[in-house]
Amino acid sequence: EVAAVDAKRNKGEKRGPFSQPREEDFNIAHKVLELANAVPPSDGALEASGTGNPSDAESEKKAAAFFHLPVDRVKTARFNLSTWYGMHTSDKLYEKK
Repeated sequence: EVAAVDAKRNKGEKRGPFSQPREEDFNIAHKVLELANAVPPSDGALEASGTGNPSDAESEKKAAAFFHLPVDRVKTARFNLSTWYGMHTSDKLYEKK
């Protein structure tokens, strides 16, 4: 599955290779979401490279600065999470004990 996703990606993308999300990816994505929810959209205009939320690009930049990472690493973390759990929506993620 991972190889198939990587094969379909645009070769010019700056994001890292697709992989199963790690704890670091969850932490990065959580920080982006936290920052996006804290700041209202500035003018309501959609960003061409974003996911439709005008504050996504700004939140990604702030999260990158917070973690001292390149913005591309933040985008890769979010891509890994959304793609991995999109592929595995029918799987059970948590089991009751």
